[in-house]
Amino acid sequence: MLEAAGITSGFLWVANWDLSEGEATNLVTGQNGPFPVKAVQWASPSSNPSTLVPGTRLTLAQANCDLSMADTSWRPAPSPPLHTSAPAPPGLWKSARLLGIGLDGNMWGTTYDAVTGKWTAAVREPGT
Repeated sequence: MLEAAGITSGFLWVANWDLSEGEATNLVTGQNGPFPVKAVQWASPSSNPSTLVPGTRLTLAQANCDLSMADTSWRPAPSPPLHTSAPAPPGLWKSARLLGIGLDGNMWGTTYDAVTGKWTAAVREPGT
């Protein structure tokens, strides 16, 4: 179908929620040809609601996210951490505090230090 449309090569990212993580990995590795599969979305909140988000205690349904397996050569470079890349808060601030809920379900916070001009490393808030 792609070739009939004049597309002769390219990478594919497919979604198949009937696959396991291992089956998705097998689709991504060792492919040649004009249309290699570079990523497979293998789980979603609707197809795999009780699957855990890797590294957390949250399910896909709780986190409302999908899981994909991707060729490691195809992934973008990771973003720098917030505390080293965020600009200073606007205006005349002595300090600022940023709070958020992590994928682990806990509240995390970081503080802007006007003396150093940097954000502190994120720390888990007490009681979460």
